[in-house]
Amino acid sequence: MAAEGLSAQFKTSMLQSLEKNSVTEIDFINGAVVRWGERLGVPTPVNTTLVACIKGIERATRDRQKEEGKTA
Repeated sequence: MAAEGLSAQFKTSMLQSLEKNSVTEIDFINGAVVRWGERLGVPTPVNTTLVACIKGIERATRDRQKEEGKTA
């Protein structure tokens, strides 16, 4: 689903990174929100969850690539 005003072909840089199996900028964007929240005592549950999910996808991708490398 495209955001209003954007082409249906538009992809965020984070999605492009995930599709290329490369590291995303999650730590620099949402991770920064989480770190600031911790410093200021402000809960950031959505950003905390988002960071964990994206890091999990990155980790699973690395693990899959390692496994495929062993069997190749």
